[in-house]
This record gives sequence, structure tokens and C-alpha cells, in this order.
Amino acid sequence: MTKRAHDFQRFNGDEERFFGGADKLQQAEEAYIRKKRGDTKNHDALEDLSALAISGGGIRSASFALGVMQSLAKHRVLEKFDYLSTVSGGGYIGSSLTWLLSGKGRKSNPDQEHEYGLTDTDFPYREQTGKPDSLLAYLRGHGNYLTPGAGLGKRSLLAVLLRSILLNLIVWIPLIVGSFVALRWLAQRPAVAHVLRDWAAKPILGLMWDPLYLGGAVLALLAAGVFVLLSVLYSLATGVHRNAHGWWNPLRTVHRYLWRRWFERVVGGVLAILFLGLVVASVPVVENHLADWVGAAGGWLAVLGGVWSSLSCHASTSGSDPSSDKIPLAVKASVGAGLFLYGLLLVSYQLALAVFPYDAISAGPKTVLLVALAVSVLTGYIVNLNYISLHRMYRDRLMEAFMPSVANARANKTAAAKEADGVRMSDALDPKCKGPYHIINNNVITVDSRDSRLRQRGGDSFILSPRYCGSAGTGWESTHTFMGNGMTLPTAMAISGAAANPNAGVGGGGVSRNRLVSKLMLLLNIGLGYWCLKPRQRSTFFNRVCRYYHFQPRHFTVGISAFWRHILREDHRYIQLTDGGHFENLALYEMIRRRVRMIVVCDGGADPDFSFGDLQNALARIKEDFGVSIDFRFNDAHGAEALAKMIPTGQSAYPQQVKTAETGFILGDIHYPGGADGLLVFLKTTLPADLDLQILGYRAEHPEFPDQSTADQFFDPSQFDAYRLLGNHIGASLFEHEELRRNETWAKLRTA
Repeated sequence: MTKRAHDFQRFNGDEERFFGGADKLQQAEEAYIRKKRGDTKNHDALEDLSALAISGGGIRSASFALGVMQSLAKHRVLEKFDYLSTVSGGGYIGSSLTWLLSGKGRKSNPDQEHEYGLTDTDFPYREQTGKPDSLLAYLRGHGNYLTPGAGLGKRSLLAVLLRSILLNLIVWIPLIVGSFVALRWLAQRPAVAHVLRDWAAKPILGLMWDPLYLGGAVLALLAAGVFVLLSVLYSLATGVHRNAHGWWNPLRTVHRYLWRRWFERVVGGVLAILFLGLVVASVPVVENHLADWVGAAGGWLAVLGGVWSSLSCHASTSGSDPSSDKIPLAVKASVGAGLFLYGLLLVSYQLALAVFPYDAISAGPKTVLLVALAVSVLTGYIVNLNYISLHRMYRDRLMEAFMPSVANARANKTAAAKEADGVRMSDALDPKCKGPYHIINNNVITVDSRDSRLRQRGGDSFILSPRYCGSAGTGWESTHTFMGNGMTLPTAMAISGAAANPNAGVGGGGVSRNRLVSKLMLLLNIGLGYWCLKPRQRSTFFNRVCRYYHFQPRHFTVGISAFWRHILREDHRYIQLTDGGHFENLALYEMIRRRVRMIVVCDGGADPDFSFGDLQNALARIKEDFGVSIDFRFNDAHGAEALAKMIPTGQSAYPQQVKTAETGFILGDIHYPGGADGLLVFLKTTLPADLDLQILGYRAEHPEFPDQSTADQFFDPSQFDAYRLLGNHIGASLFEHEELRRNETWAKLRTA
């Protein structure tokens, strides 16, 4: 096994554990690269690989990277790259290029005499002054891809969000209400009612005879009793030792240790049951008091309180200085999610009271409840969660903006992208091998992993590419068989940009990793992630059946299981994929895994404080997983001094009070194990001193530029062009830098 194949398979040396194995994945990629280079006779290992990596950052990163790509195409460098690695927002423009170079993309071009390529004369998004029918003009006018017009505006966004929430509440609310009604009906049975009323008269439980209150209280008492019993047994089993009276401990030392460990694992679950019992018992109590104060609106007040807290969290994350808030964001998020969930319980309880108020079930509400339960069970077993979440809308809007038919784009027409809708990931390669091999970086959620590293990170790098899909933890599978060859390029692009999702956040952190927030998002299916089958390792009967029926994630399969968090791991048959930035946001990780010698990274992520958070996260992970280090330099500066060259400190003449940076890029020496070295060219959205007047004019009107919030996904043409021109300027500066010109790897890339 080659060194690169060994790096692919870093978690386990058992080759049979992976379908196809790391060697076959490597061979498939290199076969395309050799064909692209026109060198199919040489079978030596490729040691001079090159890559363009485009970071996350939404439409901001996509427009910045487009400018860089225009500059690279002008100097005939873009066509030389072997790999195109994209993540999140970088995948917008990367997938757009892959689509236009693919077979179906070419067929959507009405001008059959012209074929797109990667040089300045045939680059799809080249600058064409005075030509409003160009693809660049179309993309410039669709920076607000979520609200493109033609009936698809902000009201449509709101309607899709409300639809997603409604379709999930239709499943879960009737089940909760039905459970409450069943408890009340059971409590009315003569024998049970007699016992409950006797218990309610006793001081230890005496508040009301409501079965929900008593059931929750009994559950809490049982959990408390189990806790006390386990604590006593723990004391007897571990605390009694031999003494003068002959007392001794029957357990050996190692058994005492295992008993302690078992107790510490189990007792957490017991306390969780105790807490759940108290919450359930409190519902009728709180509802009773709220009814006296505000009437039947009490439950809705709790729900609205949760909504208000959630909006406050959004304002904090979108604001310029969230640190100025007196209440920490994590506290706001927990309180908001808790209020919302508790409010749903209160509303469900009130609905149960409406159906079964006293001693008999009302006929009208009973019929409504039965119909609601029938709809709940039917949709819970049939509906595909991937299709009713926000993911599908997000995918469609991205596809229409970045993968249009050429005819519609040249007519500047917002229309359905029917040609791109069905283009499979396995068919996304340029048939004439002019484009780089595209790897779309994703994150597989692993918050329940048995591997402590993956559990703490919350995810692992998962690729979707034209030949293979998977990760080191899940194994890899041929794209032609993964999900029955049903993974499409637009879906892969949308998954890689699924920024909002439960149990996931940028670099493995963030408010959406909060347990309460995650549970609320799972309950309402508010997320952009995508459920799929794990890449198969062996052809089992289960795998064959699931692929035959095109596995569909449903409420009563993955939905309820994920809510209680026991399936979100890399070795489960069902996995959830999210934004690749939740693992690593520079699209650098997979290129280091492949020991690429020349990597150009376009960092378009928001970083107003220049903390270089995405870079620090990437450096830490490639060091920990691959033993690779990167030393940065720029002219005579090294390390932190080199990074400082991109931080604006100088003073500009126009606009006034605006600081400028010495450079928009730095170089890094990649040190691979075994003595091999590579070159990293790191570009960042900053403000060099010699910018174009159009960029400076936009900066004068928008002080947050070039680090406007990633939450802003509604770019107007001037905003789109400002980032594109900035990327074009910094990309052009690469070809004027003397030190880079003298670099052997860069020179080879330019002249290959």
C-alpha cells in the first residue's frame, strides 16, 4: 500500500474493512488525472499533484473565489490543477464550473461551436465588457439566490420554513396529545381511579389527582429510589475492606474498578429519567397556574418565549459585537430551546384537556384526534425527511443560480434548471478531461461515536466525488453504487453548504451543538443536512434491500432515533451529512491526505478580527491526523509575522480611516512525513493597499466589507462584484511576486 493510500485509511489498517479500499480510491482519482494530463502510459506514483481549494463562507466565498479563478484562467494556470477541492460556499462556484464542463452542462449550451474550458478565452465566467448576456452577468444578478424573483421571494422562504415546521408538528403533536389522552382515559378506569385518588390524598404526592402529574412523580420517585439503591450497593461493594473483625470485600480490585465505572455510566441515565419525570409532572401544575393567570394562552406564551429567545440568539450571532451582550449566547440558546420544547408540552396537554376534559371524551375532539393520529402515523412512516426539510429548497435555489441552462442564463431568465436537476455525481466529470477532479467536502456527524476523538469533534471529513464517496471512518464506496447512484451534483453542493444543522457547527463547535437546541431542531426538522446510508462495507441482504427500495429516512426510523442521540456515529447504517465546514472550512484536509505538492487556498470566510480561526483549525487537524506541519512565510517574515502581513494596519488615503494590509496572500511550506515538502499559497479576503477604485468605493459605503456576515446570503450586483474584483486583484498579485516566481513548484505549474 502506498503512503498516500495509508493516509486515506488512517483509522484502521484492515483493508477488508473498506469497500474497494483506499488503494482503489487513489487509483480511480489518479486514472482521471493521468488522462487529463495526457499521460496514461506512465504508471509511477504521482508525486507532483496540484490543487485549488475554495473555503466556506457562502456567497461571499463563492464570489471572492470566482475572481481568483478568473485571474488563474487569464494566466493559464487554472487548467493545470489536478484537484478542485471545495467546501460549503466554495462549492457553489466550484460545482458551477464542474456542471458547465460536464457532459450535460455542455449539452445545455446552445452554441455548440464553443466549448468551455479553463483559459481566459473559454472560461465560462470570463469578463465580457458590454455583453449583458454573458454567464458572468447572470451570476452577478443572482447573488441573492435564495430570493431570485419570479414568485420566489422572502415570502416563499417564510412559507417553506413554516411548512417544514408544520409537517413535523403534524407527526409529533398528535402522538403526544394521544399519549396524554390515553393516560387520562386509563385514569378513569374504576380500579385505577380509586388507587390514584387514594394516593393523591397522601401528603407525599398530594397536589392533584391528574394522572400526568402522578405518572411523572412516580417516575421521578422510582428514578430517585434506583439512584439511592445503586449508591448503597456501590458503597457496600467498593467501600468494605478486611479488618480485625473479619469483614472483607468479596470483589477483587479490578472488579471494584469495573463496578465503579459501570455505576458512573448508569447513574447519568438515572438522573436523566429523574429529570424527565419532574418535567412531565410539572406540566399539569404549570398549566393549572397559567390558566388562572392568562387562560388557555399559557402554553403559547412559552412557545413565543422560545421564539423570542431564538431571535435574540440570531441577532447576537449576526451582530457586529456579540460579546457585548450581558447574557451569554449559550444561555440564551438553552433557555430559548427549553421554553419552546416545554411550551409544546403545555400546548399538547391543553389539547388533551380539550379532547378529554372530565369523565368522558368529547365526540367532536375525539374524531379530530383520531384523524390527526391517522395522518401522523401515515406521514411518519412514508414521508422522506430529506424532502420536507429546508435542504430541498436550499438545493433548488442554489442549483438554479449556479447550474442554469446556458440558454436561460444568456437570456438572464430565472427558470427551473431541469438539465442540472438530474445530473449524477458519477457523471459530473468533464468528458474531455479539461477540468480538475472535483472533491466536495462534507461532514458526517459523529456525536455518538465510540471513538473519543470523533465524538469530541462531532464529525469527520466525508467526500462526495465523481468516483468514490465516503470517509476514513465510514469507509469508501464507488459513487456508481453509493445510494444506488442517486447522489446528484446539486444535492452534493447543497449538503456541503448545509451550515445550519443540529449537532453540528463550524469546526465542530457553535450554538447548534447545544443539546437542547439540537433536540428542538431535530423535532422540527429545522436543518439543511441530509440523511443517507453509510457507504457499504459488505454486500449484505439489508444493504441490497435498502438500495433496491432507495432508502428514505423517515420520522419513525432515523427521526426519533436521532432525537434521543444514539445513531449519530460513523459506523451506524444511517448517517447524516452536513456542511464540510463543520469539520474543516478551508477544503485543505483532503488535499493534505492526498499529499498534494502545490495547494492554492482561497479563504473567503468571515474573519473581521483576523483570528484565522479556520486556518488554525485546519492546521491542528492535519497535524494530529497526518503528522503534517505548515510553516508560513512572506518575504523576510515567518510564522505569526507572515500572517500579520495580511492584517490591515496601514492607513489609506481613500476611504478615510480605512486600514490596509501589506499583502493578500502568504506562502507556506508543507512538511510531509518522510521528507517530502510542498507549497501552500494562502489567499484571504483582506484589503491590500493598491485596490481598484470600484472596490474602495464599495468599502466606503459598507464598512464591514470584506467581512460582511455569512448570514447575508442576499448579494446585490455591486456587492457580488466587490468581492469578485477583490479576489481578482489578489489572484493577479500572485504572478507579480518575485519569491513565488522563483519557486520551482509554482513555475512548473505555470509552464506545464
